Amino acid sequence: DQERRLNHRLLADDLERILHNGNGKVNGAQKNTIPISIVPKDKERGLPLLSLSRVDVPWEAVVLHPATLAAMSRCAEENRQRELLVNGGVKPKQKLLLCGPPGCGKTLSASALATDLGWELATVRIDSLMSSFLGETAANLRKVFEFISSGRYVVLFDECDAIGKERSGGQEHGELHRVVTALLQMMDAYSGESVIVFATNHQSMLDSALWRRFDLALKLDLPETQDRILMLRHFLRSLVHVPKMAEKQARAMSGASGADLYWLAQELIRSCLLAGRSSATSADFAMAAAAMKQRSAAMLSNPSIPRHSPRSSKKRVSS
Repeated sequence: DQERRLNHRLLADDLERILHNGNGKVNGAQKNTIPISIVPKDKERGLPLLSLSRVDVPWEAVVLHPATLAAMSRCAEENRQRELLVNGGVKPKQKLLLCGPPGCGKTLSASALATDLGWELATVRIDSLMSSFLGETAANLRKVFEFISSGRYVVLFDECDAIGKERSGGQEHGELHRVVTALLQMMDAYSGESVIVFATNHQSMLDSALWRRFDLALKLDLPETQDRILMLRHFLRSLVHVPKMAEKQARAMSGASGADLYWLAQELIRSCLLAGRSSATSADFAMAAAAMKQRSAAMLSNPSIPRHSPRSSKKRVSS
């Protein structure tokens, strides 16, 4: 509290996380951590099937809707109190689905969940998981589930529609059908302590049988005006700036995602650092906004990218 009153926000945030998570060994979370040297690998190319990382993303960096934040925080608390729940005959929520448009914070939310629990984030590498050999993709998937069952991780299956597409569409070949079937069976048989997070921009493409395997399904939307203000202020916390300038910029970026705001903040910070300053001016904000507009125009010229234009607009298109 003293550091926060002195406006030492970064230090205050670090102290708060240390106070909450201790030395990172929350409820023995690290006792089963497996060395990265024995992370399972793809038989065909020898590529690791997961990437392990120790993340530090507080919930305030994600700026979720209050109901979504409450559900995610409750999930973390349930897994911290796993033994209590198991002794009472129930299990914590361990299989989550996060869906929503690109850049709305799905991956960041998984990182924040791992930070809250004090566990490592295990990101499944879909490119290594998928194999050209018959049956190898399902075998790789089995290796992943065996690995995560041996420790405590927050396991992120990003772009999970690649391995969980609807089987009744008739457009996918038999091998992918077998992969979906194997995934369903492994999720049913899973008895480990890791939390599994599936993330997708195309929830309508997921197999209908996959939906009932999730303990919690949450839709993350693009941030509203007040959320954008909070996000931009957080992303610019290392710079000295006039809060009203950040608020004005955030209000002007109607339809922007959290990823858009982060990009603009990084552009602003880079410009200030290259100029040898630790403070931002209105001219810096204008230059960053112009760069963002140029970037958005290039992206929107591609009709295959379904997204909002992060600029002022009275009409808001639904995702």
